Amino acid sequence: MKDSKKLFSDFKKAVIIFLIGYILIEAYLWYLETNEGFVEPYEWGNRNDIPYKISECSKLFAEKENRDKIKIIIIGDSGPESGFNPELLDTLFDKKTISYNLGFYATGVRVQSLIVNEIIIPKLKPDIVIWDLSVPNDFEDSKKVNNQENTTLNHFGARYYSGNTDGLDFEQKCDFYFFKFSRLYRYRKNIMPYFFGISNEVADLEEGLGRLYDRGWIKHPECYIIDDNQTTQDIICDFKLNKESRDLFFETIKNLEKKTEYFFIINKPFYKIKIVCPTIYSFYNKLSPKNFLDLNGKEELYFDYLWYNYAHLNEYGANYYTHYIYEKISQNYQIE
Repeated sequence: MKDSKKLFSDFKKAVIIFLIGYILIEAYLWYLETNEGFVEPYEWGNRNDIPYKISECSKLFAEKENRDKIKIIIIGDSGPESGFNPELLDTLFDKKTISYNLGFYATGVRVQSLIVNEIIIPKLKPDIVIWDLSVPNDFEDSKKVNNQENTTLNHFGARYYSGNTDGLDFEQKCDFYFFKFSRLYRYRKNIMPYFFGISNEVADLEEGLGRLYDRGWIKHPECYIIDDNQTTQDIICDFKLNKESRDLFFETIKNLEKKTEYFFIINKPFYKIKIVCPTIYSFYNKLSPKNFLDLNGKEELYFDYLWYNYAHLNEYGANYYTHYIYEKISQNYQIE
């Protein structure tokens, strides 16, 4: 009888010690998340470039020398990813700003809205947000676009923010809730190398991705325009509108109006092409002029040496694009 009582007493002590240890670890992870720049877990499947860039941006903004600077983020698809040079913008503002490029290739309004509303605004807390949108890709209701968006949104990293458990079996739902409510479980892939310096798939992934980005910017020094004799043309854009993307666009605009110091939308440029899309322009026309920068059909960007291909600026074109952003901010926001 005494042995069973002692055994039960030892068991209770072990449970209490475990719970205290677990709570202390959770509290410490919360502290790191709050004060040292949070880490976005690598749970985005084939899109782990997303958590890599988010984590790097968070850590950059949390650095002591950057905490009092004006924080600027650009979000969009591969257009701004190759078009926006964050270090150049900070140089133009005499290092009074700290900027990061959160352009993500092959994403549309649904993924970008999730990142803006659930990560950029509440966690990264920038002063200025720039949202570069591509027509029709970001708004299109097509099989290709929907498959790309759905694949990204179904990863645990995205489900954590959306709360969506559709399509998960019982085991996957248990995994999801552990991931959602336990920092220890959520950051398990990051904790081992953080505490013990063990090289694993996370460290290898970061090393590989780190070679690609310069504060989120992918440089394209070359020019691969296939036909540099292409004539300037207007393309009438007729496509099926994704109504969820439309609603998310307006919802996100309202959120940006309420929770940022300043934001503006960029209508993306293309090489010698002006996209004419009355449906989307009816959305843009509802914005204040200070919140909209139209680079679509900008003749100063039609020179072939500025382009990597018809939809992506190269390193030289990025200088032009970044200067337009600098001018827009300077006209509408006081950098002190």
